[in-house]
Amino acid sequence: SPRAQQLAMTAWVWGVKKEEKGKVYSVKLQDSPEDITENIKIKTTRLKPLEEKIGFDLKKFIESQPSHITHKSIFEINRQLNKIDYSVKKLIYDYSDTYSKWWDSAEYASEIAKESNKYRCDYTQSMEMDKEVSFSPSSSYTVIHIFEVKSVNQSASLNIDKEAYEEKIRALKNCYKQASIITGHYFYLPVLSNDVWQITMINNGEEQTVSKDEFKKRICN
Repeated sequence: SPRAQQLAMTAWVWGVKKEEKGKVYSVKLQDSPEDITENIKIKTTRLKPLEEKIGFDLKKFIESQPSHITHKSIFEINRQLNKIDYSVKKLIYDYSDTYSKWWDSAEYASEIAKESNKYRCDYTQSMEMDKEVSFSPSSSYTVIHIFEVKSVNQSASLNIDKEAYEEKIRALKNCYKQASIITGHYFYLPVLSNDVWQITMINNGEEQTVSKDEFKKRICN
């Protein structure tokens, strides 16, 4: 959505301020918004769908699956299709130029979705450079340092087990490592552990974790 795009491309600057200054205030770069949009760019990436995987053939994949002992009903297949990612659904419908091919592939929708997820989570294979876009004209100032701002902390109010939580962190790190190699941008993953912020800094595929105080020292220097 336009709102999501604006949020994704709105930059914030963090630094040292005098005590009497307000907590947040805007910084204007130039009088013309075009000075910002034309000179400050951010590289974006995309995850390729399974159909773009080199060597993947849906017909051969379906044939390699164990045969179903009993066939699913049309209602089961419909529920299955409603749960899968749009790219997987598109792959099935593009492949199915006959009703029998649609039925054969739709019965294996869950298996195809698992294969798609496996491929897309292998970021060295599925991630590629996409568009280079401008920041929102409302941005104040930027260098290309990208912070993860969604919650990555384990919440007592949510029933998320420790293994699932740790897998979430590992997946984010792997994603950011590959994105940092492709784009050259810096990525930061802050996690609150025992009331102490631990900030993982990722650049060029390498990661380093520092405390909040260490991070502030680096920024100030």
